Amino acid sequence: MTRSSAQDEALIRSTTGYQPQLDGLRAIAVMSVMVFHARPELLPGGFIGVDIFFVLSGFLITRIIMKELKVNKKFSFKRFYMRRALRLFPALFLACVVLLVVYSLIPGLPQHDETLFGIFAAVTYSSSWFTAFSIADLGAMLPTWSLSVEEHFYFVWPLVLVLLFRFSKFFKASVVLLILIATTYPLVAFVVFDWSVERLHYAPDTRSAQLLIGCGAAILVSKAGSRVPSLVAWFAILFLVGYELIKNLLNFDFYNYGGNIMIGVMTAIFILHLDQQEYGLFSRLLSTRPMVWIGQRSYGIYLWNLPLIAVMTFMGSSLPGVAAKLAVCFIIPAISFTYVEKPLLRLKRRFDKQPDRTG
Repeated sequence: MTRSSAQDEALIRSTTGYQPQLDGLRAIAVMSVMVFHARPELLPGGFIGVDIFFVLSGFLITRIIMKELKVNKKFSFKRFYMRRALRLFPALFLACVVLLVVYSLIPGLPQHDETLFGIFAAVTYSSSWFTAFSIADLGAMLPTWSLSVEEHFYFVWPLVLVLLFRFSKFFKASVVLLILIATTYPLVAFVVFDWSVERLHYAPDTRSAQLLIGCGAAILVSKAGSRVPSLVAWFAILFLVGYELIKNLLNFDFYNYGGNIMIGVMTAIFILHLDQQEYGLFSRLLSTRPMVWIGQRSYGIYLWNLPLIAVMTFMGSSLPGVAAKLAVCFIIPAISFTYVEKPLLRLKRRFDKQPDRTG
């Protein structure tokens, strides 16, 4: 890339706020989860792809809110929730409707009744509570617990952040205190109340820590401030890759009782490096077209992956069967992105430009 073209690209990014390397990180996260769902022995720690999504969500949402507060001196909750609804609900609703029809027509599918209940839990964003308290088995819709956690976060965090920004004299100190409380709360709850692993792993309150780590990264470290050294970024990425690849590197109990905080911190360090080093090695690798393509469709891929695997169990585990499953797990979300998500994203951008008169 020439200097002039790099400057042009930087200008475009500063204007639109779009950073393709973060889409590439989404691609890594969703592919980790896909491998974990299909062949967990190949990637025993692949489930931390969800952790990466949590930290990235906290980082990006906080940056959006802070930008609006600083530029407009106010925040439109109406506009925020409309943008979130247009981005997230249509794809989820489509998946739930299609899966409801499929499972209603084919009663012999694995975990048939559980998945039907899971569809109800998914569309009402209550999956996390059902799983946290072991109230119901959600079948192939179990991954929607993380969507439920994020939806709870979207309802609570904007209000908390706006109140802290407007009324706290020590805004950053208040954010740090909130993160410390959120990161120690699960461990205290385990020691004092002897909560189950399910309660700690799936509930929105105990999983808020990773989201808040991303929020803190967006608030406490700016591009104009100190940069994350490349050596520290290398350590963070090697730790995350090692956790995914090496069985029992840190056991699952350790993960639930505080180890996930370490995953969150390492992820935040890497996100900050990508944000600050737009033309660094990692950013260039994650900004390649295949990575960006997968990252832009990662929401749908995550949403459809396990249900599609369950529906296609008849294909078996042969190489052609696995290849067919993999293809479908990309094709269906790509169709959803093209004909449902993308048109609504254009509507979302038009909505962004409309003046909000409610204050």
